[in-house]
Amino acid sequence: MRGRFADNNRDLVTRSASETRTNKKKSTHDLLLECAGQLFAEHGYSGTSIKMIADTSKQNIAAVNYHFGTKQNLFVCALKHVLSHIMQPVETETDDSKETLAVRLRIFIHNRCMFLLSGKAPSWYGKLIVRAGFEVPFAEDQKSIEVFKPDFEFLENLALRIKNDVDPISARWWAYSVVGQIFFYVFGRDMIKIANPDTSFDIRTVNAISEHIYELSLEWLLHEQPPKPLKKSPDGKKPAARRKPKAKPIPANRT
Repeated sequence: MRGRFADNNRDLVTRSASETRTNKKKSTHDLLLECAGQLFAEHGYSGTSIKMIADTSKQNIAAVNYHFGTKQNLFVCALKHVLSHIMQPVETETDDSKETLAVRLRIFIHNRCMFLLSGKAPSWYGKLIVRAGFEVPFAEDQKSIEVFKPDFEFLENLALRIKNDVDPISARWWAYSVVGQIFFYVFGRDMIKIANPDTSFDIRTVNAISEHIYELSLEWLLHEQPPKPLKKSPDGKKPAARRKPKAKPIPANRT
């Protein structure tokens, strides 16, 4: 376990040193922010220490304390740094036609997938966001870090405008599902490659993933809700379907 941890940290040091050589203008503040973000994404909040961040960035602990004060504040700053790049404001659409709104959904899913999966953003960006969803232990920062709120609100509104007679709660679950599908590929990329070693997240593959998520998401919007299943009886068995009473034969006219 320690050997693997050491190898991972050496990789981070190598990448950080390489980035420093290629971008000499990068400040100590930004270097610490990116090194911390990678470590938090890899090991989680509780699994990352200030010393690890200082060692990886080749800075001293005093520099970390000077720029960020606490590990908690550094985590929040790293997350906000990532969100400022990923969660760009979603454009609103005034045209209520289903065709136009469907195109808006397709563009939304495509842009998120391309940014998070195609290499346009560092792979740890998406991982840090997922980590934050489970590991933000400080209540005072939970409300200020609106990780998915803009995306959820956009998708919920889209569902309410496209799907006839949908209730707001169902629209919310659908929005969660769409975002969840995207981030499954973000966090499950390594698992997918283990299961299918030939998988390459190139532009063509990311486009295919984007279209797949779009088609599944649109399918629910355009189809009416299926009939609700019969309620179970107290003994756990489904009640038998009611049979229509047979029509009584019409008596023949008596002469």
